[in-house]
Amino acid sequence: MKNISLLILHGIICLFSLTAYGQSVTGNVEDIISLAPLEFVNVVGMGADSTFVAGTVTDSVGRFELPGKGIEMLTFRLVGYDEQTLAVGDNDRQSLIVRLSPKETLLQEVSVTARKPMTRLVEGDMVTSVGNTPLADMPTVFETLSFIPMLSVEGESVSVFGKGSPIFYINSRRVRDLSDLRALQPSDIASIKVITNPGSRYGADVNAVILIKTKKQAGEGLSGWISETMVLDPRFSNTIGTYLQYRWRGLELFGRIYQNHIDSETVMEYYSDVFSSIPRREDFSSRYIDLHNNVNGKVGFSYDFNANHSVGGSYYLLWSKTKRDLSSTTKQLTPDTTDEWEQNEEGDTRMWPCHNLNFYYEGKIGDLSVSSNFDYQGNDSRTDTRYHEFGGTTPSRFFSTQGTSSSRLLAENVILAYPVKNAEFSLGQEWTDTDYKSTFFSPEGVMNAGYSDNNESSIAVFASWKQRLSKFFWEIGLRYEHRRVKYYGSDDSYKENHDYLFPNIKFGATFGKFSWNIGYRYDTYQPSYSMMTGQVNYVNRYTYQAGNPQLRSSKLQRVYLNAQYGAFWLQSGYKYEKSAIIHASVLYEPDPEIILQYWMNIPDIKSMYVNAGYGTKIIRWTPSLSMGLEKQWLKVESGGRQVALSQPIFTVAFDNSIELPYGFTLYGQYVFRSSGDSRLSYIRYSHLLNIGLSKTFLKGMLAIQVWGRDLLDQQRLHYTSYDPATINKGMTDRSFRDFKLTVKYTFNATRSRYKGQGAGASEKNRL
Repeated sequence: MKNISLLILHGIICLFSLTAYGQSVTGNVEDIISLAPLEFVNVVGMGADSTFVAGTVTDSVGRFELPGKGIEMLTFRLVGYDEQTLAVGDNDRQSLIVRLSPKETLLQEVSVTARKPMTRLVEGDMVTSVGNTPLADMPTVFETLSFIPMLSVEGESVSVFGKGSPIFYINSRRVRDLSDLRALQPSDIASIKVITNPGSRYGADVNAVILIKTKKQAGEGLSGWISETMVLDPRFSNTIGTYLQYRWRGLELFGRIYQNHIDSETVMEYYSDVFSSIPRREDFSSRYIDLHNNVNGKVGFSYDFNANHSVGGSYYLLWSKTKRDLSSTTKQLTPDTTDEWEQNEEGDTRMWPCHNLNFYYEGKIGDLSVSSNFDYQGNDSRTDTRYHEFGGTTPSRFFSTQGTSSSRLLAENVILAYPVKNAEFSLGQEWTDTDYKSTFFSPEGVMNAGYSDNNESSIAVFASWKQRLSKFFWEIGLRYEHRRVKYYGSDDSYKENHDYLFPNIKFGATFGKFSWNIGYRYDTYQPSYSMMTGQVNYVNRYTYQAGNPQLRSSKLQRVYLNAQYGAFWLQSGYKYEKSAIIHASVLYEPDPEIILQYWMNIPDIKSMYVNAGYGTKIIRWTPSLSMGLEKQWLKVESGGRQVALSQPIFTVAFDNSIELPYGFTLYGQYVFRSSGDSRLSYIRYSHLLNIGLSKTFLKGMLAIQVWGRDLLDQQRLHYTSYDPATINKGMTDRSFRDFKLTVKYTFNATRSRYKGQGAGASEKNRL
């Protein structure tokens, strides 16, 4: 492995030596507060005697280029910013980063009519400005994210169009739990970047990355906030949280605590055609009521020795308890018999505790940037379930099951980055060691007892080279992973070693208002540990559920094309997924009359996506319209015949915000999704209407928002799924329709300086 790492390093250094640099003066201009690129900045090149030599303006991503001959000084001018002049030496003509400061002058009765797009394509990534827009007035970050192109949000679950679930970073710090996002105030956000094709720095199973950059704020002393969110859907839920932060010179101490009470109801109705030795149909109707309570807290510190060196640490603790009440009715029909019975289920799940410890160092030695993290995570949980079945041809019975799980993770990483003129070279490594154990037991012997122990360790080495040359840019990355797997269970045991090499490449250019990029990435998807458990769980008399210890990782190859012209943008891609992982129903081998639901690999799935949109601002109205297409190519066997699941799904989203008099802001969202195929299911069309109203008081310290979600009550999931042993058709209603009131009070707001990025991101997702 050491030799491979040296070969990677040697190869990239050779690439540097082949790069030829011109004699022009190039660079980027940014806002000093938000670090957002500044467009239309006048750049004037002058000689030593201040005579004019050449001039230009920055493009849509803040980039400029001037012929270098005779230029000794540069002057930068933009309305609303302080003018800046700097000398240009022979050695820094292609590595300029210029940051302009906004003017403090208060302008009166000035109307700005320029329509700079809030969302722009920066080297292939979608960057949306939040600061000084209506998105900054929302009380929680999740409502803000719901208005970002390419993102869809259901409650606190975020998905990227065509990509799935992302990972989050706030100011280069990896987000480990939702409380980090809940604690973030939209008014502190400068920009949100959506990376749909992550480079080699991120784990091979990372689908997408959302980078949230906050405003740079000063301030010392005590600050904090308290918030309360109440939801009626029609059951009542609420979340209350408080955050305190103390800053003095380079030291920062912080702590927060959240209490969540979630009361939800889910209704499911479906029928299954079962292709067992005696074909039958099962009609199933159920009602779940889940009562979830948790308390979580986080404390930490950071210390900035100076502008180049900082350290910090944090500790996160979670305690939770969930109670489930289920009542269901099942009717089974065969050619000769009819059987109908009822089932009541009571379940209690306790987690005590889930905790995470992080230490980090962030530094800069000359031009070399260093980032290092160490993480520990532990979790223990237990589920006790009691069943009562009665009615039908089988005598009534009471029985119970018990399940436990525990996990431990150690992880560390080191990332080095070094700029060379208008290029950047980075090299890093990451190590993780994970142990996941689970047990299952039925005292009455209804189900067989089972246990499983998954132990995995991995070491990854990755390198990337980013280059800017005139109007063109490219990035080349390579990631090597060595993974050791050990599994011990009641059903099987094995040991395996895997070696992976993951390349990625991106190439693009910017010409005025038009920018584009294309790329390729090879990566993998590692199944979660709960998917790989060997135990079999009880669902009902004729349905069991299990994991699959033999489940293999999926290998993915992706190509993509992104473009933007002015306020119009386009994101598109194609994915080939080998050994794709699906959740399917098969006949249970010990008793073929029972259906087993479990995770399995199929040969492949091919899919593509296209998403295009336009956003603008008309006086106080900010509309944004996007249209998307997702299509897969998949054939499965169900009931002895081949079923093609290739119907595309179309999506239309229309987002609006209107700034009203007296500080009110009105928000409206409408999303339509057509019928089509996704994985093994045909999903019926649905549409969603959300409306919100916000108002700030006390110079922005008090924020109140009311929000109505799914006002048309059309978010029910209607589906038909095709499995090897069954065809299921039904409806799931998870009570998406709700009314939410959020009240948040903030005092002496200052941004956290905590810079820990965390390690072991991929393994934490699997746990």
